[in-house]
Amino acid sequence: MNQLPIDLKRIEQSGGKVVMHKTPETILEKNNLKFLVSGEIKRTHEEEQFSKFLINRDGIIKNDEILDDKCLIIELETSVILLNGCCHSGIMNTLDYVKELTDKPISHIIGGFHMANSTPERIKATMNYLRDFQEENLILFPIHCSGNNFVKNVNAINAPNIKAFNASVGTAFNFSF
Repeated sequence: MNQLPIDLKRIEQSGGKVVMHKTPETILEKNNLKFLVSGEIKRTHEEEQFSKFLINRDGIIKNDEILDDKCLIIELETSVILLNGCCHSGIMNTLDYVKELTDKPISHIIGGFHMANSTPERIKATMNYLRDFQEENLILFPIHCSGNNFVKNVNAINAPNIKAFNASVGTAFNFSF
């Protein structure tokens, strides 16, 4: 509880449009390019269950499972680029969910992985999952909440098709569509 809630009415009063979805929503589709907002991400991996977050709803403090966690899925002709926020749903849950939405391999993941304070068991489970995730190349650019050791842990799994690189504020990405 370190920030004020987003004031949806104020956004609308300022001319913005607020659209809430629990299911995936295509926000742009043109030629061989499609942008989808994930919707609510299914939680199936026990290692990635979060219960330490709190929310104040009408003066009552409750556990916040952060079910509004989403990712942006950029579907290209032959692959997918995934943009995460903090990935509060967990990267294993997120990748399983994205694979339900598309059969294309994921080429890049940019964003938070929320692994900074993870247990050794969760780190091991995540690294095993990533190692076996897909045969195609996967490049990870973890930022902010991923933790200092995430890049090192990913690169230590010795999977020739997976590489991780540090990214931070100011990192620029160029993708040709």
